[in-house]
Amino acid sequence: MNYYNGTEFNGDIKEFKVSKSKDGYVYATTSRLVALTYIARVYPNTFTTIDGQECFLEIVPNFFENSVKGRSGYLYTLEEANFKPVEQSNKCGHAGAVRTAQDVKVKSVEYIEDIYSELLKYIKSGQLQIKKFDSLDKNYIKNLLPKLIELNKTSTINIPTNRIDLIEEYLAKNVTKEE
Repeated sequence: MNYYNGTEFNGDIKEFKVSKSKDGYVYATTSRLVALTYIARVYPNTFTTIDGQECFLEIVPNFFENSVKGRSGYLYTLEEANFKPVEQSNKCGHAGAVRTAQDVKVKSVEYIEDIYSELLKYIKSGQLQIKKFDSLDKNYIKNLLPKLIELNKTSTINIPTNRIDLIEEYLAKNVTKEE
């Protein structure tokens, strides 16, 4: 079985170390697709597994394309380790996530020049589904978006791939229309 990790920021990792982790674990996935979503991840992260299907929830129109297009990153294949499954929850939205409390060496690294194009291949094959804005429950969206903006304001974590601007722009254009 292969274990993967994806990152947008560093192609020189030789070993994933628990000492660099916030909670003492090295995380990975058994799915190449899920590892690619780690590279594409933005705030808010709307990649998830729903009923065994990898999905992206497009919480504002064109959120997928506008937040993923033009980005690149590194896909790591890791050596075997004592990986244990991570239960899917609101902290970990993907099936196939695993973790270990030991350092894990890298077997190989692949540079992904255009993560958007790579994910389009998975969309074409049916392995990744984009749940378009128009198909999502409008009450869910109406309640979620202000919460995400507020959470962003109170967060002390600097997220370089923060796309809260797309949500604020959508709300600025559409709140008065809905009221």
